[in-house]
Amino acid sequence: MTAAVGAAKDEDPHLVAVQKALPAICDNLRTVTGVVKTGLESNDSSMRCMNSSMQHMERRMATLENVVFTPGSRGVHAPP
Repeated sequence: MTAAVGAAKDEDPHLVAVQKALPAICDNLRTVTGVVKTGLESNDSSMRCMNSSMQHMERRMATLENVVFTPGSRGVHAPP
């Protein structure tokens, strides 16, 4: 009985097809995982750069709080 089940299992064309396809599927999933990981690392790097730029802009804006812009001028410091 066990031999018959084993023979039937080995002869099942669907099972054979799945067994042959699994290594290729695993390779493709590893490739996709690598691509996604690279994309996430790139996004993380971009976010750090954006945060740095925002901090720089916030510091710059803090120095401009006392500047008054009027038409035709280059900016005049407001009296304290």
